[in-house]
Amino acid sequence: MNYIQISIRVSDLDAIDFVIADLQDKPVESIEVKGLDVLAYMPKDQYKVITTDDFPLGLSKGPLKIETVEIPHQNWNINWESNFSPVYVENQVLIKAPFHLGLDINKYQYLIEINPKMAFGTGHHPTTYLMIQELLKIDLKGKQILDMGCGTGILTVLAVKMGAIKAIGVEIDPYSAENALEVIQANNVSDNSDIYVGGVELISPAGIAHGSYDYILANINRNTLLSDMDSYAKNSVSGTLLHLSGFYLDDVDKVLERAKDCGYFLVSQSSKEGWIHLTLNYHSET
Repeated sequence: MNYIQISIRVSDLDAIDFVIADLQDKPVESIEVKGLDVLAYMPKDQYKVITTDDFPLGLSKGPLKIETVEIPHQNWNINWESNFSPVYVENQVLIKAPFHLGLDINKYQYLIEINPKMAFGTGHHPTTYLMIQELLKIDLKGKQILDMGCGTGILTVLAVKMGAIKAIGVEIDPYSAENALEVIQANNVSDNSDIYVGGVELISPAGIAHGSYDYILANINRNTLLSDMDSYAKNSVSGTLLHLSGFYLDDVDKVLERAKDCGYFLVSQSSKEGWIHLTLNYHSET
């Protein structure tokens, strides 16, 4: 899948958070900040022309300059390998690539090795850190896990390494799903995990990934979470815990309102670098 890189140059550092807030209604899969530039990455097939008019909050802080460039899928390999550094979470999890040598891997309870072929899903994003951080608090032994928008499969792999009897990853991007299959094989968790290509239709009553899960993980974006929440509920039983991330503090009330409508209630909330993680408990009416 090719991506459109949208570069938004701000005139004041104070405008960065406002520009990022403006992007929340767009189908953006990743955002990074480099100096005065906010770089947003959007799948080419979802891209529509973006102008400064799409950034009313950002413009309130000063003028903006927008540039776009198409990034061919194959270019990500070189970019990520050259910039990919090991990820450490809570002194318990180490995420590394095959070319990371000389690390003391015995210091960590869980080792995840990935070959960073894809643009997204290497474990560096704050939301991935939050999801891992919360999983480490849970006893997953013998549990059934659904990982929606699994990316390169990091959370799927970790769940199995933590004792899950089965972890299912669902990923809409076929390139990421292919990479996730390689990752679960490289980490020797194939017997207890599967990766399926597709979206929320795969967890519909007729879908291949439909089931009753103890934990559902969804590190996606606010709009997808809101639209798919009811489907998560249809794969939950009383006591199922839903872990959500991929949105900001301003989105929490809207997410919680939608979650409550679907039978979920807040258990805990955490944050990192402005990103939010919610743990929700499902209560069945039957």
